[in-house]
Amino acid sequence: MTTLSTQSLMLAIYALAQEAETINQLIAHGDSDPEELSELTEHVEQVQTALIEVGNIYDTQRAADNSYPSVEEIVSATKTADGDETAHRLN
Repeated sequence: MTTLSTQSLMLAIYALAQEAETINQLIAHGDSDPEELSELTEHVEQVQTALIEVGNIYDTQRAADNSYPSVEEIVSATKTADGDETAHRLN
């Protein structure tokens, strides 16, 4: 099994959280037809499940080096104005 770097996991968490946020915004606008809304809801659930799984792996690796931000800090960066700055720092 290949071990991903902590930074790779951090980027994956950011990308998944950003995807979930985008889908949630689409759902909130309610412009979708019921079938599309159902697909979006299912997709966001899959993204959130992946986010939890990747987050758990990240937390395990992060335990050895607390210099990395927490999962919550990464996820919250997708919902704030400094999200672009955070994404730049993650790259």
